[in-house]
Parts: sequence; structure tokens; C-alpha cells
Amino acid sequence: MVNMRIDENKLKHAFIEEAEELLEKLNNTLLSLEAERGNINLVNEVFRLTHSLKSESAFMEFSNLSKVAHGLEDVFEKIRSKELVLSRQIMDMLFTGFDVMHEMLSNISLGGDDSGFNIDSVLRELKPLLAKPHSLPQTREVLRDGSGPANKDKDTLLADIEFTEFEKGQIREAWERGETIYALTFCIADNEPMKYPRAYLVFNNLELIANVIRTSPDMVNPAASEELFSHITL
Repeated sequence: MVNMRIDENKLKHAFIEEAEELLEKLNNTLLSLEAERGNINLVNEVFRLTHSLKSESAFMEFSNLSKVAHGLEDVFEKIRSKELVLSRQIMDMLFTGFDVMHEMLSNISLGGDDSGFNIDSVLRELKPLLAKPHSLPQTREVLRDGSGPANKDKDTLLADIEFTEFEKGQIREAWERGETIYALTFCIADNEPMKYPRAYLVFNNLELIANVIRTSPDMVNPAASEELFSHITL
């Protein structure tokens, strides 16, 4: 198996760039929401931004940042479901949570982490707002069947894709061992943030059960634009 390892510095840099953009949008949306507290579109946008920040922080194992974002996300889920009215007091709590997240991300961007910040006081303030159970957004998986070169002979397969000689040798050896060779393509929605880390998560899990010969774009040395990782072939 080819030893394909992600550059953790590049992954962290991609996270910081995306998180900074999410926080900037979150700040602007909260300021707009402060003036229009009944605007459901702004409420939905804050929910989406906090959800994305929670997920990406958890993926990068910045648990404190993820916990605060999760707390804000839960508050806005209650507001969306009309279980909670967005008051001036709640807005103040949300801005406090935003400030703490901004401080943590600033420390991460300077080479630190999200530890050493007083997130307990923020979560303690939010806890009474979340006392009653509420329904979380439902998700569903969509499975797509796609045709691939699995049924082609090895010479046709090697002619269809530009492999290096080393990669061709790996494929021939696998074929001779009776292994099945697949070409897989998966897509990430255009509106999803951090396409490269999401694509890498799929790639990394696949490597646990298969020998990945080639990825396009290159998952190991991701010099490609972030947008190119919306469509990945392995």
C-alpha cells in the first residue's frame, strides 16, 4: 500500500481560513439580527454558521471551540422551532459566546489551541435556555449508484486513467492476486464549507479498508483550489 499521509499543517491552515470566514459571517449576521430579531432568515443563517463551525472544530479536535458553537447552535434551534424568543438578554449571551470563539480561534491561528479559555461561564449562561428537550435537525444519507471501470479488463483500465509506471505495477499485481479494482467518485455539495478536510475524511476512512492508488485532485499534496475538492475520484 502506498503510504499517503495528509499534511497536518495544511489541514490546520485550511481550517483556520474557513473558521475565520465563518466567524466573520457570524458576526455580521448577529449584528443584523440585533436590529431585526424577528427575521427568520437571519436566524436560519446563524444556525447554519454555528453548525458548520461546530462540525469543523470537532473534526479538528478543538473541543472547546466546538462546545461553544454547539451551545449557540442549540439556542438557535430553539428559536427556529419557536420554543424560545430572541430577547436582548439572549443576544448579549450570544455575543459573549462569539467573543470567546473569536479569542480561541485567534490563539489557534498563532500556533496555540483552544484550551485555557473560560467556556464554562458561557455554557452555564446558555444552559437555562436549553432546559427543555428539543428536536434536532434530521439528516438522511443519500446513496448514489454509479458506473465505473470495475468490469473492464486491466489494459483498458490502465489506458483510461493516467497512472505512473509504479501505480500501473501496483494495479497489475493486485489484478494477478484476484483483487477487485474500483474507480470511485464522490461529490461534496457546493454550499458545504471546508471541502478539502471533508474529502480527506472520506479518503482516510476508505484507506482503512482498501489500497488507494490515486486520487484526483491529489489528497496528499493538495495544491489545487479548495473548490476542486467538490468532485473527487479515487
